[in-house]
Amino acid sequence: MPKIIFTVTNDLSYDQRMHRIAGTMAAAGYDVLLVGRRRKASVDLIQQPFRQKRLRCFFEKGSLFYAEYNLRLFFLLLFQKADIICAIDLDTILPVYFVTAIKKQKRVYDAHELFTEQKEVISRPFIH
Repeated sequence: MPKIIFTVTNDLSYDQRMHRIAGTMAAAGYDVLLVGRRRKASVDLIQQPFRQKRLRCFFEKGSLFYAEYNLRLFFLLLFQKADIICAIDLDTILPVYFVTAIKKQKRVYDAHELFTEQKEVISRPFIH
């Protein structure tokens, strides 16, 4: 059975969109792992027809959070076997790109939300 890993930066407890996507892929015969974040106030995960993994970080927000999360995600993915790794949004694209390039695996980028031209983004040149 082919294995696919989906990566997000949000708490999996509340991401119904990713539950639907991962559930659909599991029902289609894929071995699915959904990777997200565990916050201090996170509730326990509900049993799903796919596996879930949450990464615990010291930082809760800002650039330090993204740097830490991406580093943790890189090492997690580096030691996971998968046929496809999918980055959901730009937040997880770097570790997915580097791991799939190193391991010569297939990668998918789900660009369903692209906010590069919002005022909050373009008014901050470093973030943009």
